[in-house]
Amino acid sequence: MSDVFYENLKRTSVYAGGHIEPKHEGHRQFVRKTLISFMERNRKKLDEEQRVLSGDAVTTTSQGLPSSYSKEVIRFALSDLKILELVRGLVDPTATASMAIPYEKREKNANDFANFGVVYEGFGIPYSGVSLDAETAYMQPMKLALKVSNEVLHFASGTHLNWDAWANNISSNGTFIKELLQLRIAAEMLRASDSYQAISIQDEAITVDANGLIKTAQFPIVRPYQPRDLAGRVVGTAKNQISLTVNGVAIPAYDESDLIQSSLYWRFSNLNLGYIQLVDKDGQLAGSAASGVISYSQATNLVKFDMAIPEGVSVAKHMNGLLDAIGNQIAMLSSHRYSRPDFMLMSAVVNNEITKAEQFIVSLKRNGSETSPLGDLATVKGIPAYDTGLPGDLGDNRILLGKRDLTAYGIAKPYQMGEAFQSTTRGYATGEQMAYGQEFSVIYTPAAVCNRYTSILLYNSSSR
Repeated sequence: MSDVFYENLKRTSVYAGGHIEPKHEGHRQFVRKTLISFMERNRKKLDEEQRVLSGDAVTTTSQGLPSSYSKEVIRFALSDLKILELVRGLVDPTATASMAIPYEKREKNANDFANFGVVYEGFGIPYSGVSLDAETAYMQPMKLALKVSNEVLHFASGTHLNWDAWANNISSNGTFIKELLQLRIAAEMLRASDSYQAISIQDEAITVDANGLIKTAQFPIVRPYQPRDLAGRVVGTAKNQISLTVNGVAIPAYDESDLIQSSLYWRFSNLNLGYIQLVDKDGQLAGSAASGVISYSQATNLVKFDMAIPEGVSVAKHMNGLLDAIGNQIAMLSSHRYSRPDFMLMSAVVNNEITKAEQFIVSLKRNGSETSPLGDLATVKGIPAYDTGLPGDLGDNRILLGKRDLTAYGIAKPYQMGEAFQSTTRGYATGEQMAYGQEFSVIYTPAAVCNRYTSILLYNSSSR
């Protein structure tokens, strides 16, 4: 359905240069299922738009963004989102307030079976060490508003559309959604890794510097997790919570909602390095020269690598040590947790630093570690490297290692634009209409599989 819309967009420069068809099979299947779910919800509207664009009918409905627009925003956002190759994509249109996330758990290892699994006649046969289960994840509403001029809506109501203009607008809004999903998924993957074997730090004394910055004694900090329902109400059990008291007053987390009134709020400046920033209600720096206590969780499921170059050591030789650290974590996951990783996730900055290693000089090259034709890191010990796209929580301080499909991205209602309404500025009409789209989805990692992630933390001892 709505093939005319898509076929015309494919002739534009935006679609010709974009990545509209994923190469990875799992990624491609997830995008297709999401689009099918959207089309089933909007079958009547899409059929009408198909007839109008084909010239077989005219529309008498009020102006607004066509359903085909939302469909193409979904296609553009998800098709170019390579991190979807690393997660389990689920589409369940019947899900309401929550979604069951299935996982496989290894209860026993081969070493746990007596006599190497050999069982003689008449003796009891041990059960397999693998079990299937599921955890409940609560649905989250992702929303994004946009403005469209009345002129664009006028030309969208007939058969003679400016396809290049539409393609540019779809690209812009699809990119925003892609970036939001990129940040959410990467943050959840890192949170899951850090939550495994995290250590609780209680009532640590802190001092706020002149810029309102707090530096914890231990780092990195695990991002707190609190399940909430679609209305924002607390449900389920909180994990790795942060409690901050400054000058005897409890400080809430900053979320721009104004639901909690306070003169001071806290937010992460860099959770990898243990930096927390105090701000006022407008997000401006505040709270200088104060003192207090903080409770948080320190991540231990990682190794730290000091980026400070020792005297007399070249950058190339020092970066060999980072490659060794990656190799050690790959070996640890494979031999101790029986889960060989099949991806690495890092920022472009970290990727660039690794390629400076001496081992990438042709005469000193080791098998299994490769750079791409463009000079970017491709693999280390055969494990492919993925770009975070946007640094987010990983920043330029983390390399995340893990198995695919541990973290799930489940969609109950695909992204869809609502009805447009007139936009105003100081009481004056602007000739634009506003609309917002929303998606009901979950991004979650079952606790039982968090140990299949690990990471390398990059820091500089001379500045931290």
